[in-house]
Amino acid sequence: MTNPTLNKKPGVGEDERLKKQGVAKKDRPKPLEQNPDYPGKPQLALQMRSQFGQWHPQVRVKSIVADALYGHNKFMDAASALFGGIQVISQLNCNQNVRASQS
Repeated sequence: MTNPTLNKKPGVGEDERLKKQGVAKKDRPKPLEQNPDYPGKPQLALQMRSQFGQWHPQVRVKSIVADALYGHNKFMDAASALFGGIQVISQLNCNQNVRASQS
């Protein structure tokens, strides 16, 4: 279901446009609060991972790979805890190595 409040917030570049016009931060529109009835992508991803673990307990998850959107500590810790402290990988650089045990 789509969040109806998303259509009411200013455009993506609105804040930048107002900054360039010299509008003080206190006079610019404030970001909308997240409506708990419409969870964001990180919350949906955690819900889906939790459901997967409940529906498929025979599958052993060894690690989770997430893109930069999910790279904040709150998400990383929650995702790791869902499957018993597994490794969560986000934003690898080309010069980093990842090792996986053969268990």
